[in-house]
Amino acid sequence: EEVATYNAAMDVRHWLDNPFNLPYVILVKLLSYVKDDSYIVTRLASAIFGFCSLIVFARLLHFWQDMRTSIIGTLLLGISPWFLHIARFGSPEVLSLGVFVVMAAAFWARQSRSWLPLALTFISMAICLYIPGMVWFIFFGLLWQGKNILAVLRSSVWAIIGAIVAFLLIVAPLGYA
Repeated sequence: EEVATYNAAMDVRHWLDNPFNLPYVILVKLLSYVKDDSYIVTRLASAIFGFCSLIVFARLLHFWQDMRTSIIGTLLLGISPWFLHIARFGSPEVLSLGVFVVMAAAFWARQSRSWLPLALTFISMAICLYIPGMVWFIFFGLLWQGKNILAVLRSSVWAIIGAIVAFLLIVAPLGYA
């Protein structure tokens, strides 16, 4: 599967025909300019996504709990067999950890009530639409935080326009496919 993922990342036409897992495929393409070994590149892309999601998970736990609990929880996730498998295996399965990014952006938007965290939430939601299965997390998150999102959007017309434009630009390849 690692070689198939690498070969799909090298063909830009494949991106437009099948844009699912596009964030992973783009990172594999960028890393292929550094090293031209399919196994190393796909595994490095998975490790990067895994490490970033672990950092976001730690911050997300720190929103809810104290430092000790967030460190222990992050260590438990980081040493779990499931996490170690998807973070080292060169496949787009690691993108399933993107739910932590959307959750962290949504909690930041909820706490700050400014337009920047809300814009990052919309951008991360648009990127997560490329990940199979994430549409359900986004749908339930919008139902859950709808009132807070509308409150921030009402405060600034430019936030509405910026969020809609960024969302549409990111989702455009999905519409093309």
